[in-house]
Amino acid sequence: MNYFGTEIFWTALLSQVFTLFLSTIIGRLWAVALPYKMQAPARFYLSPVFGLATLTIFACFVGRFLPLGNTPVVPVGISALFIWALYREQNRYSALQHAVVVSLVGVICGTSILCILYKYGGFNPHNDAYFYLTHANWLQSNAFAKTIPPEQVIPYDSAVANFQSLGLRMGGSFLMALIQALLRIQWSYDVYPSVVGSSITVCCLAMGFPIATALRPMRRFYRFALLSLPALSLGGLVLSANSGFMSQCVGLAVGGGLLFLVGPLLAWISKENPKGRTIVRASLPAILLLVGLIYTYPEPAPFLCLALGLSSLIMAYRFKAWKKLFLFNIVLFGVSFLIVNSEILRVITALGFESGAVVGSPVDWTLLGYIGHMFGVHGGVWSDPFQWTLPMTIRLHFYLGASLFALLLLFLAVRANYIKLEILKGTLLPAAVVCVVFLLAVLIYRYFVASPFPVGKGQSWSQFKLTDWAHPFAMVLVIAAIASTRRYLGKLNDYGILSLVILCFLTTIHMSKLRFLQIHYMYPKTRNIEQVYLDLRKTVLAQCPADLPVYLNFPMGNLKYRQMVVYYLYDRKVASDWSDDPYIYQFLPRQNYVQEPALGACVVELKHNRMVEQGVLIDPFHIGKLERLGYFQIISVTDSYGRESDGENEWYWVKNKINIELNPLLFAKDQLKTKISFEYQTRGEQQLTLHLITDDNKTEDIIINQGNTSREASFEGVIDIPPASLRQVIIETDGKATPLSAKDSREAAWMLKNFKIGGSN
Repeated sequence: MNYFGTEIFWTALLSQVFTLFLSTIIGRLWAVALPYKMQAPARFYLSPVFGLATLTIFACFVGRFLPLGNTPVVPVGISALFIWALYREQNRYSALQHAVVVSLVGVICGTSILCILYKYGGFNPHNDAYFYLTHANWLQSNAFAKTIPPEQVIPYDSAVANFQSLGLRMGGSFLMALIQALLRIQWSYDVYPSVVGSSITVCCLAMGFPIATALRPMRRFYRFALLSLPALSLGGLVLSANSGFMSQCVGLAVGGGLLFLVGPLLAWISKENPKGRTIVRASLPAILLLVGLIYTYPEPAPFLCLALGLSSLIMAYRFKAWKKLFLFNIVLFGVSFLIVNSEILRVITALGFESGAVVGSPVDWTLLGYIGHMFGVHGGVWSDPFQWTLPMTIRLHFYLGASLFALLLLFLAVRANYIKLEILKGTLLPAAVVCVVFLLAVLIYRYFVASPFPVGKGQSWSQFKLTDWAHPFAMVLVIAAIASTRRYLGKLNDYGILSLVILCFLTTIHMSKLRFLQIHYMYPKTRNIEQVYLDLRKTVLAQCPADLPVYLNFPMGNLKYRQMVVYYLYDRKVASDWSDDPYIYQFLPRQNYVQEPALGACVVELKHNRMVEQGVLIDPFHIGKLERLGYFQIISVTDSYGRESDGENEWYWVKNKINIELNPLLFAKDQLKTKISFEYQTRGEQQLTLHLITDDNKTEDIIINQGNTSREASFEGVIDIPPASLRQVIIETDGKATPLSAKDSREAAWMLKNFKIGGSN
């Protein structure tokens, strides 16, 4: 093991330190607009989120019309902002010291992704991260307003064409591109961790503003330790950072800052009855955050705006401050919507898109699981660890998760009077109201919207997203409750906080490792994932002819590998069968949906699914030149469970039959035989039959396994069918499917393993 970490770890760490340092100094400017008594805590807790929102909006405006990486406007503009902010400081040493401390806190808050970079040299790109990585790289040399003509879209550009055509926001991508441009970093893959890590940090620190009074008796060390807890949980902030939801991570940070700021502002307006001019001035930082939210991640904006409106109504009713609060809301929403104008249509589009979104499998949690995820004690979707309300979960995990959640609820019940008091005062009112709004929306999607899947209650994906968004606002209630015990427990409270943070820190590292190991089998022999792709790029540039497109041979189920290869070969022409990747093929010219390799062209493929025999192995990839004719491309595999792999082998569990559709490429007309081989494992007595179907619908049947009980075996045969005419292979059984295990409820009769097909002389 390399005890000094990896290059991407240090690049990301320094990028995050730079981002937080810059954001803190620039953000301190905005605190001056707030009432005098709020300025000190606002500088301390909110300046990082103010600065991050400022950088995001700056990047959005500049990046819309200019390439962020090729214009002096970026370094000159940001330098001017930084110098002006520092010039306005009364105590520059204190400001610089504050920025350094915030940067150090960011190391703890970014633990969930930094620890993976340290050990494995990369983060999981097999998700939506590909979109944002491509956006940021593309924005280095292109302006977003430069619309790509449909007939000129290439695979690399498709991620940008996607967002341009659908009208989706790219605020997080602009921010990442800005940091990449300022630091002159070649690959946005190196910058992505710093953007999500910085976002988590500024959101956690912003939680301190509405509870500044409760935090004041604590030493700064313990304050920062307590505020880092959401970053060491399993809630929406950490999940979005590690699952490719970068825009959500940045959006939750800015949106969280908005509600954490507005609560104390509502309390101040209601009780102090300030002048109208003072209210208008105090609304400026809130306008900044609302505009930043809409530019970055507009989906939760309607829920947050509803919470702000309801909170204002409640405070106006309680304190008879109708005129003052009406003025505040008119200025906040009026000026914000005036700035974003056409972006309101994007909000509506994005919200409609999100509310109808589903994933490839249901989120099959109980209602307890959704609420647990909201408070950060329940894992997220897909393969995220510690999803203790899944039907197939280990009983011990369920009892452990339920016990943790019960303890949390018990603690909140004990401190309910304090939380109620802070809500009634107004400081925590917007956070509490938005939690209620999200929970009501969860119930609507659970009980009044039909499930698109055979399992799961209601529209489960939207339920998950809503509790994901609620995480920062639920956690501020937890942190407030913990901070409030300081007056009773004294230093015992400090020691308890430190112990809890250390435990959560170690748990976060363990959970991050579990989360990453679920994709590490895809790169089984490397401890530096980024270096794999850099070596692949270096090999292609050195050995592949520039006049022929590089063919990407990635059969169905491997599209994320292919996307990352496209990202790292952005300046080379590439060809492939894109028909299994809706993120790309929908935006390509129709004639480019399915492309065939050219003889003599380079082929990039997975090592266990080779089109070419000779070449360079860069695990798990193989790179070589296509010097012979004849290869079968697998178009689709249906009627079975999904593809599984351990890096060396791949297999499919089959209930009854498996249907493999083929596309024969470059076979000679005089090649008359086809060779098929595979391994299989039967479960119980059964007969397997192989059906080979040609392009003229002729079928040849071969009985493989007759009357045998459970066993593992292999088949290899040469069949008198010209490979150029073979279109489909079906293997079916007459056996009975049974559950795979007590923990795996899938029913299967047999397993197909390492299927291979090709021509034979």
